[in-house]
Amino acid sequence: MPTVDSICPNCNFTYKVTTKVKVRRNLEQNKKLHAMCADISFQIMWHGEYRDVEDWKDLLTAGYKIAAHNLEIAPCPDSDKVVILGLHTSKMSTSEMADLITYMYAFGNEREVIWSEPTNND
Repeated sequence: MPTVDSICPNCNFTYKVTTKVKVRRNLEQNKKLHAMCADISFQIMWHGEYRDVEDWKDLLTAGYKIAAHNLEIAPCPDSDKVVILGLHTSKMSTSEMADLITYMYAFGNEREVIWSEPTNND
């Protein structure tokens, strides 16, 4: 975390200001997410259909957001439907992405998905 030493101009008191920086997900996490979505898309039928990688990414990210109590929805313009906001994994931190990947492992393991790469537990 970046820290800056500052001096109060009125009292010459020295203090530190520390800012938290949200570290965005990394390339390795992004590759893993897409590989896992591909594994799921080839092996799981969802409500009578096989879904593509992007659909699974949306479904699982929404599921994770619901589980984390961090889901926001809004009404669609010109419609009585709603849209889920904030599903962009590119804006997730490394820790949020790690939690999403753990959520995806749990989802897939409950449905006996055979992963194309070893899990962290292997």
